[in-house]
Amino acid sequence: MKPVEEMPREAAPEGVQTCRECGCWHFDACWDERTGPCGWVEKDLCSHCARKVPLVDQMKAIPENMQQIAELIGEPGEEAASTAMAIGFDLSLRTDILFESLADRCEEEASDVEIH
Repeated sequence: MKPVEEMPREAAPEGVQTCRECGCWHFDACWDERTGPCGWVEKDLCSHCARKVPLVDQMKAIPENMQQIAELIGEPGEEAASTAMAIGFDLSLRTDILFESLADRCEEEASDVEIH
């Protein structure tokens, strides 16, 4: 795994899930000391690059993920269950990123306040 600052990287093999922003893929994931390796937040967006997405856009994607899960719950078969679980995992990563971003923003704003 390469540190985030060592990107860009070599292209992934044809047909392999790849991040649209940084080009990482399953066997060449991003790495960060604070958060470890990246994961998938969307089919083509890793969790490290998702942290760069504005908070408003991250929040807009959450209802869409929840709707996708709701539609799959009634579907029979392993594929639907597997897809629902994958979307749920992506949703949990997205909400983790959202709360981390909010916490970082609060911390930055608190450090700007002068205490008399």
